[in-house]
Amino acid sequence: MRREPLGQSPADVEDKNPIENLRERVLKPIKERLYRPVNQLISRLGYTHCVLLLLTATGVGTVLLKAWNNPEEVKQTITVARFYIDARQLIAPRDANVATPIRDLTNQLKDASSASNRDLENGSYGPWTEAQLVVSLQGDNTISSGEMANWFESHSGTCACWRMWPATPEHLGTTAWVLLALARMGARPRVEQIDFVLHNQHVAGWWSMYPASDDPRNASTYATSFSIWALAELSRRNLIDKPQEAPVVEAISRGRTWLLDNTVDGRPGLWKDYPNGEYGEESIGVSGVALHALHRTTGPAPIINDSDWMAHLPATLPMPKEDTSSAQTVLTLQYGPSADSTHNFKLPWVLIGTVDAYSGGKISQRAHAARLFHQLDDRQDSIGNDLKGMPWLGAETLIALRYLRGDDLI
Repeated sequence: MRREPLGQSPADVEDKNPIENLRERVLKPIKERLYRPVNQLISRLGYTHCVLLLLTATGVGTVLLKAWNNPEEVKQTITVARFYIDARQLIAPRDANVATPIRDLTNQLKDASSASNRDLENGSYGPWTEAQLVVSLQGDNTISSGEMANWFESHSGTCACWRMWPATPEHLGTTAWVLLALARMGARPRVEQIDFVLHNQHVAGWWSMYPASDDPRNASTYATSFSIWALAELSRRNLIDKPQEAPVVEAISRGRTWLLDNTVDGRPGLWKDYPNGEYGEESIGVSGVALHALHRTTGPAPIINDSDWMAHLPATLPMPKEDTSSAQTVLTLQYGPSADSTHNFKLPWVLIGTVDAYSGGKISQRAHAARLFHQLDDRQDSIGNDLKGMPWLGAETLIALRYLRGDDLI
């Protein structure tokens, strides 16, 4: 026998809308099953706590939906949250765990700085490497400033400059590193040594890695950056003779202008090693050098360059030995075409450039920079082991780590 709903006649049931009938028969029991536990939860927790629970669930759901649709945005949000305290400050955080790699590299380079290494036939400890050792070990009392300055002078040769190795062309990069080391030791270079740098600047404001023709393809970002930086360090310490002071100031200004005018199109925080060369290659290592030179020389602050640098930080820190190698052929004045074999290492100059540009980034970019600094924890073993026997790279890396720590050595 068919039973009719209580209080309803068969006619009432038959006259009901079929959809309404379906809702009564199917959806009502489901609603009752859902509402009953919700009502019990509200009774148990109270209205306020349930509202908070609902808001939390909504927030989690929103984050999950964003993660599904835009994982990069969520990753950035998590980074900001994790490194928010660091990112609130406009100065790069000094709390990255760099004590161990600094200690290991310092011990390695103390041994490498032995005077006996300078006589090795392979030239690994020539003026360029020795200058880097001087800068990296400042304040350690390992190197005698007087003895080292005399050694540099004995290797300056008749050109009043320095070469990478005795049989190679006169070298502006090596010369600039030596002048930087002399500045940091408080040693005054000879007038002829400053003249060598000034006379090899070209009308447009650039330097080549070797004394070269005025062909703009010879213009080197690295040589230009280090030349103005070294001159500025000497000038800041009053180690430039009076008659040369004005020419030095002018040379620095023209070099800065050339650097600012020769960034990669649309990327003011990025440079090529040779902006006009056939094989000019975008290099974050060279770019870090250029950015630091702009920060260490007198002139308008490179605000736009800093902002672009911070907006395009790498996703992860480079490994200690990662580099790009210049392949540009320079038309030298003495030797004809000569290849620039400079290796532009990434890790030291990513760290240095990011410390310099840190205040120019948005809070999310500063948080990302802080995350990069903390990735040094994952690089400690490779820094300690992979750089053995490479004192030039060990020195650059030590300079960068000490700079991140806040040491005034560059």
